[in-house]
Amino acid sequence: MVSISAAEIVAWKVPLKRYSYESDQWKRLDAPPEASPFFRPGDELQDVGKPSGKDAPEVDWAVWNETTGTLVTKSSVEETWPLMRMLDPRDVPRLCRLRIEVLETPGDGPADPDSKPAHALEWTTGSGIKSSASNGTEGKQINAEADVTLGETGQWADLSLAASFQLPGQERMTINTGVLLKSGCPMRVAGDRSNGKGMEVTVSFNAILIDGSPLADTIRIQQDGRSIPIIQSAHSTEIQRIGGNMLLWQRGVEPEQFLPNDTQEAADPFAEPGPMKKEPSELERLKVVKVPETIAGRFLGPVLDISGIIAAQGINFTEAVDFAGYDVMSETMVFLTTSEQEAEKMEQLMTPMCGLRVKMVSAGCENEGEIHVMSRSSRKAYIARGADDNNPVRSFDLEPVVGETGLLLLKFRYQDRSSPAEPVLLDTSVTVEDGRAVEVMEGGPGMPLKMKGTVVEQ
Repeated sequence: MVSISAAEIVAWKVPLKRYSYESDQWKRLDAPPEASPFFRPGDELQDVGKPSGKDAPEVDWAVWNETTGTLVTKSSVEETWPLMRMLDPRDVPRLCRLRIEVLETPGDGPADPDSKPAHALEWTTGSGIKSSASNGTEGKQINAEADVTLGETGQWADLSLAASFQLPGQERMTINTGVLLKSGCPMRVAGDRSNGKGMEVTVSFNAILIDGSPLADTIRIQQDGRSIPIIQSAHSTEIQRIGGNMLLWQRGVEPEQFLPNDTQEAADPFAEPGPMKKEPSELERLKVVKVPETIAGRFLGPVLDISGIIAAQGINFTEAVDFAGYDVMSETMVFLTTSEQEAEKMEQLMTPMCGLRVKMVSAGCENEGEIHVMSRSSRKAYIARGADDNNPVRSFDLEPVVGETGLLLLKFRYQDRSSPAEPVLLDTSVTVEDGRAVEVMEGGPGMPLKMKGTVVEQ
């Protein structure tokens, strides 16, 4: 077994007061203590010394980079964990940067995935706060109201969105939906085509710090002369076979999910800075452990020994053979074993703790117009065309429910009055197979009417 390295250089995007209150001891530096990607020519640097106190972490050096607002430390791997506890980078304030794009599509097919948006709207909002934004130019307009809640790690956001869109030569389009977004991954949530033209709406978000820098800048570690962001693992819960007879399970998990009673009273972000004494949590009592050589390269920071916690959950743990650890910087749990039975038990045990995967449904008509909207399971959604919200030219109300056997229940109301002499209305519920269209109406213009629902997992 080997540790990762003798020393780590880490950049922390946290308030300096979390490290030191003794500003009279800080010294301005003419040059950084050593070469690092966290220092650039012209940066204003201060040597902030070593934290005081009997139980304070030991560091080789600590420098405050005023230019980037970053604390840079060098310490052993074992001391990186106490530093993380002291600095609490998970608790830094964060914001959400939302972006909505509308693409113009041809009447006979979907938009080119490489095409540029006809119009876009982007704004910043806080988590759990309702916001509204709008902009327009040259006959293009987006109006939006959003309520977004960031997940604990900032990699996910639960978005409720009501918006309207206008492009030259097209009827106004409105949508109302709720989806789960992954940071930096645009998602197409609604669209419709009529009169030879169409619109497709894409939404995305990025979590940012209050100075506008990416959330990934919260913790960065130096590796081979490069700056590497530390983010929570997105590894699958599927068991991997490595090194011959070894089985590996790993998944991003917040500490509270496997230490449910290990809670701390939230600090007041507006309180006067000063030292705060509190009893160490169960997580803080865990010790740093060396990582087996077969998986050492998978970690960028210290790993805690959680073998006792795993054994207490009914997993048969064989010392010197099996390994259970928690990477505190990327918030990743790891279980390494030679027993297929114990690996499967671990998967069954931890999957509920990781949270059920949120399922969404993209549903709509496979007929002329191909109106469609995406929403999370059991959440009502709506898309319509026309200037009059009370009397739209075409509309589609949807409430999808995802079953456990690959079937979808689609409760919907479809209305098309684009041809006043031949209006269409269908208000019903149907059960369909995931991804397979089903005929739901016939006997009129544009018939038969087919409905299709596709499950989208995040």
